[in-house]
Amino acid sequence: MVDLDNPGQVRDILIKPKQSGLAYTWIMAVWTPVFTKLIHDQIAIIKRAQECSEPSDNEFRNQELFVGDVIRDAIRSRLRVEAAVFPEGFYLDIGVPEDLLDATRNLH
Repeated sequence: MVDLDNPGQVRDILIKPKQSGLAYTWIMAVWTPVFTKLIHDQIAIIKRAQECSEPSDNEFRNQELFVGDVIRDAIRSRLRVEAAVFPEGFYLDIGVPEDLLDATRNLH
């Protein structure tokens, strides 16, 4: 879920909250090389943590890194994160093979 201020500036991203009073989610992102570097940096941090600790002590061992996590880090690093709101319409999430299969079934 995306926390926006009035002009479309993203204040925060909530990753898979159980409940939220927020109205919008994000469905697409466009970024610059600065954000690509931030992604690479986050992955490197997780890999180092995995290599340096015991499996039972490692908080990163089973953690999935979402793009939203990196977007949140970008916001906290004061990178500009903006939103374009589409109040009408719908989207279809095909992020996993099962969802893509369901989407293709519903097209016919």
